[in-house]
Amino acid sequence: MALPGLSAVFGEPGAHWSARHTGIDFPVSSGTPVLAVTDGTRTLYGHLRAYRILRGPVRAGEVIGWSGSTGNSTGPHLHFEVRPDGETPVDPVPWLLERGLDPR
Repeated sequence: MALPGLSAVFGEPGAHWSARHTGIDFPVSSGTPVLAVTDGTRTLYGHLRAYRILRGPVRAGEVIGWSGSTGNSTGPHLHFEVRPDGETPVDPVPWLLERGLDPR
């Protein structure tokens, strides 16, 4: 069940992904600037229509790209994942809340 402000949450089952949803989705218009959440943490920003930065260290607030609907997507949104070990996704909501950021 999506939280207010989110169109999909971590672990949610669905027909649009192979197992469980591995991040959270923000419904935004195509072309919305996407900013890095924190300095240098392993995060993934999906379905972008264009990238300013493809990989590497970023600074919080830096524009990394623009939202879109690329790949396995039903419409424009930002898919956001956190992978602290570089591989295994964790629920971004508690991770963001621990850093004083509320995505809901």
